Amino acid sequence: MLSSLYRIFFQDNSLSPEDTINQGLFEMLSKRNHTYNALLLTDNGVFVTAAHCLYGDYNIQSGSVDSKGDFPRSRLILAHHSGDVGIGKLEMRGSSKPISYTFAEPQVGQKVTLLTKRGEIIQTPGVVDRLEPYFFGLEINARAGDSGGVIVNEDFGIVGLLSSVNAENHRAYATRSTAITGLINQIIYPT
Repeated sequence: MLSSLYRIFFQDNSLSPEDTINQGLFEMLSKRNHTYNALLLTDNGVFVTAAHCLYGDYNIQSGSVDSKGDFPRSRLILAHHSGDVGIGKLEMRGSSKPISYTFAEPQVGQKVTLLTKRGEIIQTPGVVDRLEPYFFGLEINARAGDSGGVIVNEDFGIVGLLSSVNAENHRAYATRSTAITGLINQIIYPT
């Protein structure tokens, strides 16, 4: 059973949560090489990723979105003041229609899966072992370049975005879903 389950973006979507994430997950490229991961939030290229991926990455040339092609990254829109989460924009045409995702809170001891994209979707299992206000710790075999990858529970509820990796110790930190949805709500429902 999902704890603290909530949906964001009220688009009618006939896809399963897994298929929706798989379609929205994409990789950012520099000179056609993978640099980090991101998740589309709207049909016109607004995306969420780890904020550190967006700062000063002037070499990032494009985002490779399977169903639509490669698009230049245009800018950082907003970053969370405490969590490592940022919203950016690809130079894509289309409506600003939001994409529907399910979010859930991580729990200590919970089995999770890191979804990243390096040409294809890669699933890496892990376990949540520590909770902090904006982050959570994981035992996981992640690697450099996995930042911005989506961490999901068994029901494909998004519990976080990968933020940092210590590959030698099989450890990582991720931004919690509450920080992600708080930032997304500022874009969708600005005051």
